[in-house]
Amino acid sequence: MVTADSPEAVQSLVEADPFWPTGLRKSVRILEWTQVFSNGDML
Repeated sequence: MVTADSPEAVQSLVEADPFWPTGLRKSVRILEWTQVFSNGDML
């Protein structure tokens, strides 16, 4: 799980992973979600 400004930023992070070019990771699915609770308080 990461915090990023855009899906493209996350994709760049994935592609910088040293395992990405070796083929150990075949694919990635980027899902966006919104945090609703923080420390028990609704945001």
